[in-house]
Amino acid sequence: MNLSIVIYALFSLFSISLGFIGRFSFFRPKNIVSYHRLSSNNIKVEEILKSFKECLIPTKIESNLITKPPLNNLIEQLGTKKKVLIVTNDKISHHYLKTLASELTNNGFKVHEVILPDGEAHKTMDSAEIVINKAIECKLDRKTGIMLALGGGVIGDLTGFAASIYQRGIDYIQLPTSLLAMVDASIGGKTAVNHAKGKNLIGTFYHPKAVLMDLATLSTLPDREYFSGLSEVVKYGLIEDQGYFEWLEMNADKIVNKDINTISNMIHISVNHKLNITQRDYKEVRGIREILNFGHTFAHAIEAGFGYGLWLHGEAVSLGIMMALTMSAHELQLPCDYITRTKNLLSKFKLPVSIQNEHLLQLIGTDAYNKIISKLTSDEFINIMKFDKKAKNGNLNFVLMKELGDIRVVDQFNETNLIRLVNEFVKPI
Repeated sequence: MNLSIVIYALFSLFSISLGFIGRFSFFRPKNIVSYHRLSSNNIKVEEILKSFKECLIPTKIESNLITKPPLNNLIEQLGTKKKVLIVTNDKISHHYLKTLASELTNNGFKVHEVILPDGEAHKTMDSAEIVINKAIECKLDRKTGIMLALGGGVIGDLTGFAASIYQRGIDYIQLPTSLLAMVDASIGGKTAVNHAKGKNLIGTFYHPKAVLMDLATLSTLPDREYFSGLSEVVKYGLIEDQGYFEWLEMNADKIVNKDINTISNMIHISVNHKLNITQRDYKEVRGIREILNFGHTFAHAIEAGFGYGLWLHGEAVSLGIMMALTMSAHELQLPCDYITRTKNLLSKFKLPVSIQNEHLLQLIGTDAYNKIISKLTSDEFINIMKFDKKAKNGNLNFVLMKELGDIRVVDQFNETNLIRLVNEFVKPI
């Protein structure tokens, strides 16, 4: 287990038990300080202990964990689970499946495979059923069997969901191969598939047995998917850590140019932030974990409104962040300087800060693009948001920002301003 993460988690837990939210990280560059403000009132230590215990899983971040033999770290985590079901997609399988399956077979494991089509459009109950049917076919069981999620966020969420409901829960290991999956989706124990009415509406809370992040897999990640993952990284700087946001601004060129040392540092810090939040509110019942949804209410509506798979999740989060910041200026008087700085950083990371998604425009053309937008009226957009998991009794809640690190969940807002905001951002180009 990564000792730094364990020590950090223990320190955070100790801080909370004393009645304040502590911050400390062995991953963080010098002079990075956290300014996230959360009240610890009414948070029971025994509840934190339970949540902390559930979140404490082995997490390793380095190169060649699964891409080159010997796969000692993975084999150690598999232990006596000799029957392995690898779930991946038709893009990732070309790069890593053969080596992974061959090495496991050579070490005495019985390996089975499910290769699904790539993309958010296939994160469905039908795909989950394919995985479960394969598990039944190869007689996977809880004592001797395990699933491996080899891929990005879609494969991780889908495999975790299938593992959580098969035989009331079978072990699985996350092997994330995308930046977004490494910094966000593989950490925290959320699993899900999409529904026509909304993103991630069907899912469970179910932690993997371990998470092994092989930095070498980023070398085969397309540029569009690499940059897509950076929106979640920027989000951590906004909601948790002013110093981290400033560090991202200072190191933006290295990140764009994929300097491996900078990327490694960035992933470690981001994982640290995700763990720091989720370990205190694993099942999102105390209002702490909600802050991770900053920008996501808008983002999920963009994904659903256009059709799953057209906007990458991280691209939608980027635009969602800009919409959330603009709403924050209206509702909480967020200084405009933060909006400008965030827009500049997201733009430097080649992420959309308006409805104009250049990658998508090249794929489907301007006419088809505007046709979709013309159907996505403010009423339709807001109705989609009402299916968001954070909505209560059909009433919208928004995670907004008063200043860097000061996050508020708002359920009372000016509806006229919301309509104006949607019309401002979601309009034909």
